[in-house]
Amino acid sequence: MKKKPVILINGTGRSGKDTFIGFCDEMVPCFNISAVDKVKEAGAILGWNGAKTEKDRKFLSDLKMLSIAYSDHPYQYSTEQIELFQSDPQYALMFLHCREPEEIKRFEELGCITLLVTNSNVGIIESNESDANVLDFKYDHYVDNSRSLKHLEAKAHAFVRLLIKSAE
Repeated sequence: MKKKPVILINGTGRSGKDTFIGFCDEMVPCFNISAVDKVKEAGAILGWNGAKTEKDRKFLSDLKMLSIAYSDHPYQYSTEQIELFQSDPQYALMFLHCREPEEIKRFEELGCITLLVTNSNVGIIESNESDANVLDFKYDHYVDNSRSLKHLEAKAHAFVRLLIKSAE
């Protein structure tokens, strides 16, 4: 079986990553997870209410760093999800959200394509290690979401066409 594309997607908060994925999903079914999904579940048990304030972002970043150091769970969870995706005929593309350059390198070694979504209309979040280092990586693809939703939609559709063409 031929491997299907796994795209490691990154960008600052509110840059438009999920909107971009939604536009890609209009063309082909997309599987969308985050390396921090299980960290968020643990955070909820510890009192996190789902908010995305600077304090919340720092809490989740610190919790992720602790879980990486303790058990490497975010990476293990993500690789399990990649395996499930590869065997699931329902999806054509997988998007994996991950912020930290060291972690991104690990996924790149697995063959993941890297993509950064930027938006000059939103600032860089510097309150935590994960968000502060988003730009500290050389990505395979860059998408600027500083213009309009129509422009982002066109970029997403062009990205999907590029992936389909390269898979042929």
